Amino acid sequence: MGAAADVGTVRAKANEMTRHLVCAFLDSLFLALWAVPNVYIGRFIEGLHVTGIDAVVLRCLQILFGVSTLAPICIWIYKDIRIMIKHANQEIQAAGMPPIAVAASSNGGAIAGPGAANDAR
Repeated sequence: MGAAADVGTVRAKANEMTRHLVCAFLDSLFLALWAVPNVYIGRFIEGLHVTGIDAVVLRCLQILFGVSTLAPICIWIYKDIRIMIKHANQEIQAAGMPPIAVAASSNGGAIAGPGAANDAR
């Protein structure tokens, strides 16, 4: 019975790790798919040989396109990272240890760990 429980635990961890890796791969793919059109839009604008207000308008549209298409990708990446941290904290709590606080402290930007509250006294 103990070996079956170990196999179940290993499968659960492998499933979670696979999900995290797939999310990281997809997030990277989305960033790459964002970068390629933005690079080629810049080259296309340079190839038009426009000057004056036309060049300014096209560059403003390029920046607007870049920011507006990058925002949803950043939101997805942020969401995926928050989910990973939440799952890690749940595993830590299930093991009977206090969760790790991920926040900058006032001691020079160091990351607060489990014993940070005791160190501040």
